[in-house]
Amino acid sequence: MTTRFIRTIALSSSTALLLFAAASAMAQPAPQLRPGPAHAAPQPYGISAMSLEGQVVRWLPNPHGEIDALLLDNGALVRFPPHLDDQLVAVTRPGDRIAATGRLEANGRDLKAYTIRNLATGQEVVDTPPDRFLPKIPKHISYAMLESMDLTGIVERYLHGRRGEINGVLLKGGDVVRFPPHVFYAQAERYPVGATFAASGRGSTTVYGRALEAEAIGPSPAQLQPVYR
Repeated sequence: MTTRFIRTIALSSSTALLLFAAASAMAQPAPQLRPGPAHAAPQPYGISAMSLEGQVVRWLPNPHGEIDALLLDNGALVRFPPHLDDQLVAVTRPGDRIAATGRLEANGRDLKAYTIRNLATGQEVVDTPPDRFLPKIPKHISYAMLESMDLTGIVERYLHGRRGEINGVLLKGGDVVRFPPHVFYAQAERYPVGATFAASGRGSTTVYGRALEAEAIGPSPAQLQPVYR
């Protein structure tokens, strides 16, 4: 296989991913975003901050049981570093109205927040790096510590990575499933919003909800296909 042929395949795949991400972003009306105040949040890499207001519908946990996003009533997700989930839960809860300032994500509707403020109490949580002196658990060990889980539900919306790639789904009721983007794109037509989605893998169940990292996905528990072959 020639180098030129490999490059052609790579370019074609990249174009397909971008087109699918754009189509999924257009499937729902975009939330109202506006330029944020320059003093309200740090602006890494010179990116202009945007601000977004809305009522919190639910917290979104990750497979390790940490809160890393808020779903708002306007359909937007506000993402926030999971190591600050204790502070985030202390500042805002479902039903609260918040104002978030941060960077617009590549899918055109979600926000990577630098600050989140509770409009009723005035309390605010600001993105800060984790304590560098805290010991880190290796990724493969932390994954092995998670419980085996199976989840089935109706796709409520897609979840995206910072480049706009689809790397998970939010199921109706609040369950979260994460997976490698390439697996979903290979069979995306089987899982439109409103379709049944099943997954098996490892994750956690907490007071915030259930979330897993998929090892197999499918349209039903009886039709699961392995994520890693």
